[in-house]
Amino acid sequence: MTEKMDRFQVFLEHRQIEALESLATEQHKSIAQVIREIIDSCLEKESEVKAKRQKIWLEELRFMQDWMAQASGTNERTWKREDAYDR
Repeated sequence: MTEKMDRFQVFLEHRQIEALESLATEQHKSIAQVIREIIDSCLEKESEVKAKRQKIWLEELRFMQDWMAQASGTNERTWKREDAYDR
């Protein structure tokens, strides 16, 4: 079953229209279908980037928590500032 679609108007530069027309012709699709597929592709990539950033942040958070745990039970840290930098 096809998902319900809404009409949406957008202004494009002439070069963008020409590129879309060319893609549509090559792929034997309508310009509207090409635009929908491009948007879906961009949204999917953005979702992947967001997930990757979140994964990196969680790794950094775990790293910081591990460092903090090293000093647990004492009032002083057990590492020096220089230890936090790559050598």
